[in-house]
Amino acid sequence: MKDDDKALEAAKEAVKIYRKLANDHPDTVHSECLAASLYNLAHCYSRQREYTAALQPVEDAVREYKRLHTNSSSFLRLLEQSQQVLAMT
Repeated sequence: MKDDDKALEAAKEAVKIYRKLANDHPDTVHSECLAASLYNLAHCYSRQREYTAALQPVEDAVREYKRLHTNSSSFLRLLEQSQQVLAMT
């Protein structure tokens, strides 16, 4: 298994874990970790040039960050990065 494939599998597992934690404990750090994990998953797909697969996790990440950090500078930086991923499609 190539490193990119390993990274993709790890990112999928992280999303699965943080999605459960965020659902069980909303409005905690788990929701922020879920957003970061979704972004990482989208990045992994993007590195493999699977732009269509990257679209849903990056949209979910943006939605989660908007919910958590409406006026945060970290949100704006991550939103910009997410838009760059979307622009590749």
